[in-house]
Formats: sequence, structure tokens, C-alpha cells
Amino acid sequence: MTVTVSGPDFVALQVRDVEAAAVFYEKHLGLRRAPASPPGAVVFATEPVPFAVREPLPGVDLDTVERPGLGGRPVVPHH
Repeated sequence: MTVTVSGPDFVALQVRDVEAAAVFYEKHLGLRRAPASPPGAVVFATEPVPFAVREPLPGVDLDTVERPGLGGRPVVPHH
């Protein structure tokens, strides 16, 4: 089986304070919130890749992460 990857289809940052992070992206970068977001997250109406800020995943302690990018889940291609 061959899988072709062209890039991410969704990007989310885990943050300590979802609302404060959302306001930052709205005020300083001009992003607009999408009409709907799941609980614990704010999704922005960005194209072509949706972007969100969200609460940390269970078991992720942002205070113990040595550098950004750690603590996420691996990307699994859709078949």
C-alpha cells in the first residue's frame, strides 16, 4: 500500500489557557473563530488548514515539556 502525504489537514496547539490563547490569535494575528468548536478548544476559520488551540490531552503536563511539539499524538494517515 502506498500512502501519499501532502501536508497536515489540521493543526492544534495545546495551551494552558484556551480563552487567553484564542484572544491572542484573534487580536494579534486577526484570526476569526470558526462557527463551531469542540469542548475544550477554539477552532479558527483558517484555510486551507484549520488551526485550533485546545486544552492539553490527558496525561500531558505542559510544565514538564522540554520544548514545543512534545506531548502530541502521532499523525495517522486516513485511508
